[in-house]
Amino acid sequence: MSKLKKVLVLSVFACLLAGCASYKAITIQTLSYPKSSVLLGYQKPLVLANYYPAKSKQVSDVVNASVDSILAVEAALWVREYMNDIPMFAADYIPFTINKRFDTLKSIPLLSGGVIDSLLAEYSADVIISFEYGKANISAYYTGDPFVEDHFQVAVYGFWRIYNTQKQAVVNHLLIRDTLYVSDAYAFEGDGFITGEEILSSVVYAGNSFAAKFAAQFVPTWRDEERIFFSKGSDQMKEATEFALQNQWIEAASLWQQVYHSGNKELSSKAAFNLALANEMNGNFEVALGWLSASIDTMKTPEAQSYKNIIEYRIKEISIRSANVE
Repeated sequence: MSKLKKVLVLSVFACLLAGCASYKAITIQTLSYPKSSVLLGYQKPLVLANYYPAKSKQVSDVVNASVDSILAVEAALWVREYMNDIPMFAADYIPFTINKRFDTLKSIPLLSGGVIDSLLAEYSADVIISFEYGKANISAYYTGDPFVEDHFQVAVYGFWRIYNTQKQAVVNHLLIRDTLYVSDAYAFEGDGFITGEEILSSVVYAGNSFAAKFAAQFVPTWRDEERIFFSKGSDQMKEATEFALQNQWIEAASLWQQVYHSGNKELSSKAAFNLALANEMNGNFEVALGWLSASIDTMKTPEAQSYKNIIEYRIKEISIRSANVE
């Protein structure tokens, strides 16, 4: 199903939700699979922050190197946080470490085989998520107001690489650029550097942003979606609603099963619809699809057809993921 069609389906679903008093609405979390499957199949990730120490003891070199290291460490730590929240890695502790680099080339060299071997030996990682390089260029920003002198432009640059440790090869990379604007009344400008509390806060924010953009590209993330179910029509439907609102789907399903076999065509269709939701909540997508077909066969409704399209889309996502893992 195309992205546009999916949006239309969800829009119809939302309209139905808003326009009918017999519905109850809940919010559920489903997995959103990214276009890239680079990290699928790996089980032992290591997050690495690379930073470059100051080239000299001059204040400007020391301050600028410190700001850049803040960006690198924050980006790497935040990406670990994002990865810890996804089901693919949530069960395991994801290690984090820092690598000091002294590269002098204009390009950003790959991690050496020796570095990868040492990290593999220490952490048994099968993949390294490496924030290779971070740079924050801070400059005064003229707003047009001659009486305002505390605005600054923070141009940030971040570069990620993903390494397969066994093959010692890069399997993907991501370059991110952004420009932040910040007001810092207590900023300090020296010879070749600018720093301040708000400026540093913007660099920390940039690290978080870099991590979020990385995570969205390469790892499955949770998304919030609306679901509805029928709550009225009989005492059993009302009783099942109480169970469903308490996330007791097996108990609710038992009552909906009874309603489905009650002989009332309209209630049977609604109960079948609700049973599809109960099965989706328990990860039984094919069974959910069967109940939606039963609901449509009993009494064809736009709600059931829209929901069927959503379940079919979820099954398609899962099948694509399984194929990529294999």
